[in-house]
Amino acid sequence: MRLRLYRAVLCLGTALMLVQSWPLWVASSEIARVPWISNLVQPPSWIERVGIILALSGLVLAGAGVRPRRCLAATICLLIGFVLFDQERFQPWLYQYLVVGLGLASLTDRAGLTFARLYLVGLYVHSGLSKLDVSFLNQLGPVMLDTLLSGLGLHPQGWTQSDRTLLILAMPLSEISIGLGFLSRSFVRVALAGSIVLHVTLIGILGPWGLDHSTNVLVWNGLILVGNVVLTSGKPLWGWPEFATLWACPTLGVLIAVSLLPFLEPWGWFDTWPSHALYASHAERTELYFYADDVDHLPASIRSHLVRSTLPNWVRLDLTALSRYQHGTPLYPQSRSTNGVAEDLTLRYGGLHPTRVLQWGRADRWTGRRSRLEMIGIEAIRQHGDTYWLNAHPSRGRDDAADPG
Repeated sequence: MRLRLYRAVLCLGTALMLVQSWPLWVASSEIARVPWISNLVQPPSWIERVGIILALSGLVLAGAGVRPRRCLAATICLLIGFVLFDQERFQPWLYQYLVVGLGLASLTDRAGLTFARLYLVGLYVHSGLSKLDVSFLNQLGPVMLDTLLSGLGLHPQGWTQSDRTLLILAMPLSEISIGLGFLSRSFVRVALAGSIVLHVTLIGILGPWGLDHSTNVLVWNGLILVGNVVLTSGKPLWGWPEFATLWACPTLGVLIAVSLLPFLEPWGWFDTWPSHALYASHAERTELYFYADDVDHLPASIRSHLVRSTLPNWVRLDLTALSRYQHGTPLYPQSRSTNGVAEDLTLRYGGLHPTRVLQWGRADRWTGRRSRLEMIGIEAIRQHGDTYWLNAHPSRGRDDAADPG
């Protein structure tokens, strides 16, 4: 019963988030698709529509308990195919489905649920560790704290900096404590209560009454919350009984990999989102600027997301806001992916003056300092894209590209 409930929550929640971000999967937009492999030609739009409908059907069937292992395996293969053609599709909630779905498809019922619980341990612990740095204390942490307190009708202007710092640190420390609590039979109920408070708080901070982030963020927090209740109900889930398929050993290898690879993220050897560095302030940043005299030639969909800049005669395009508006999701937070987006926007919307791109590296854990790289013009952007190991250029064959006019 517990397996059926958790599988339904995971599959139907993922299906809902796919629908909420429908343009990311099948529609055209000003945000270019940046595949993981260079020179990867995009499939025709009708193939994408058929593929995403099949994936949604598989998710619904698996959630309803109709041949769940086969449906899980089929949807995992389909969605991995979609992700290969666009790095932005590698959203954190999709990553959870791909990894946890693999465990549910290839392990016995009890082992699959244990697999899901261990994945959550890694999610909470790594998410908390990613916020234990100066950048979170000075940037996003205060914003989230002030949003929460104002929503509660509190006014912290008179509080000391030490009080504010302790409250900001409470968020990552609570995440780590929740993750470790899920490892303990004695403290699992306390961890569950803590996770409920955490996700309700996040929904309040990130919802339309707070920072007004994408709907999928709220759905994903709700999905994790309900999933935690299901996973921690009944008898404890520990031990690894017999495996369901021959794929069990590779599946355990995947769990070990996704648990250990996030430790490489601070050195740039693993990406931010699959490292569970969620709402961490230290992630790489890319800023795209248009010359002020060229603004009138830009389409309304671009002009509506231009913001003032500290650079004289330049205006900045808010890439995150543009992506949330057009796709319902934030951009993939790696400079190689956003470099491809900037390259495509420059090609299609560059005016008489070249565009300007600033890339900021990861913030240092102790000082918050970042490296700064400036590129002016399409050739400089392209040449920088060639320096990455993985692809950093927009895709070919965009037969459904947005009309630049």
